[in-house]
Amino acid sequence: MIDILKKLNEDKDRCALIGRNALNISFSRKSEAINPFYTTDYDIVCPDLKTATECAEILRQSGFVHDGATFTESKNGELDILIADPECPQGVIAEYYNVPSLRPLWDSRVRENGILVPDDETLIMNKLLYARENEGKDLKTVAVYFTLEPDRLESFIEKIKNHEEPDERETMLYSLYASMADKEDVRKKLEKIILSEIENPNE
Repeated sequence: MIDILKKLNEDKDRCALIGRNALNISFSRKSEAINPFYTTDYDIVCPDLKTATECAEILRQSGFVHDGATFTESKNGELDILIADPECPQGVIAEYYNVPSLRPLWDSRVRENGILVPDDETLIMNKLLYARENEGKDLKTVAVYFTLEPDRLESFIEKIKNHEEPDERETMLYSLYASMADKEDVRKKLEKIILSEIENPNE
């Protein structure tokens, strides 16, 4: 599948690998601990319908068969195409799901070993915002990330504190708190920040 993902972006930026596998690619060179996130179910995000259609054609030429937005090949596994286009209605667009909330992941894309993935911090912030929607899987990913990158936690907390949208800021703080179950010192710090947010919501 790695070769297929590279092929999709060979001549231009078409899609970014999102979800747990984005972390797998970014950090597999650093630790064996990321291996539990290995999967044969890949998710990619495209900026619009045109590039999603281009990806679909490349996949078909590579031997994938599809049912709607899901493409399958016996040796490579399954790949889902999503669109993140704020200009189009949410929901299904010509067999693909349009999820505008994923747009920051596309906009923050970086190239890792020939594959486009979201910037680390943008990916983690997105996971914190929507962690309650997938039974805690994203919280586990966040915990692994900061286990591998403990020096980045302080600056990340500051970035959340400075986030402009109050509702999103609150959601990310609570999600980060939940992901730090085994780090009591971090949880105490987050408790103070959350309490301050409640007492001074507009600051």
